[in-house]
Amino acid sequence: MSFKEMNLLIHFAKPVSIYDNYINRCTGRYCHCEVSIEMDAELLCVMIDSAISKAFAPAYLEKILKKIKSVKGKVHFCFYILLNDYVDIRFFNDLGDDFYNPNPEVYDTIEMYVESMELVKEYVEWNLCQLGRSYDLLRAICLFLPFTLRTEIPTKFFCSQLVMHSLKEIGWTTKQDINHMKPDDVYDWLTIKVNNNAKK
Repeated sequence: MSFKEMNLLIHFAKPVSIYDNYINRCTGRYCHCEVSIEMDAELLCVMIDSAISKAFAPAYLEKILKKIKSVKGKVHFCFYILLNDYVDIRFFNDLGDDFYNPNPEVYDTIEMYVESMELVKEYVEWNLCQLGRSYDLLRAICLFLPFTLRTEIPTKFFCSQLVMHSLKEIGWTTKQDINHMKPDDVYDWLTIKVNNNAKK
C-alpha cells in the first residue's frame, strides 16, 4: 500500500442533514470535524495491539481488535467526538451501518499527505489511546469567548481540539492556540497548509 492510499482525510461537517440543529447553525460554516484513514485491516490490528497497554480504555481496544481480526482487506475508519459524548472510532464499510459516512453533501474534506509509515503509526496509535475520553464542554463553550483555558496535554476533548492535538503528534503545528480553534479555524489553517505544500 502506498502512502498516498493512507493520507489523512479531514472531514468538516456543515450544519445540514444529521447536523442540522440550532446549536450547530450558530457555530459557523462548519459545526464538526473529524479525521478518517483507510488501511489494511491486518496493519490496524498490529497498531491496536501495540496501543492497548498505553490506552485510556484498554478493554475497549481489545473489543475493537477482536472485531477487526475477522476482516480481510482494507478498513476505512474515523476518530471523532460528538457533543457531550466520548472519543470514539467508527467504520465506514461492512463493519457497521453508519449514517455518518462522509458524503460530500454533508462534509467538505481536505486530504493531507503523510510522509512516512512511522507517522501513520504514531497518528493512529495516539488516537487509539484517547478512545473513551470525555467531551470538554467547558473549553468548547470558551470557543465563543475571547479567552480559553490553556492546557498542554488535555484529558478531555471537543472535536476540533481532538483533530489539532492528533495532528500535533505528527509534527503539524500552528501558531494558534489549538485548544481554541473552531472547525472553521482548522479548515482555514489546513487549506493554507495544503496550498503551501503544493507550491514546494
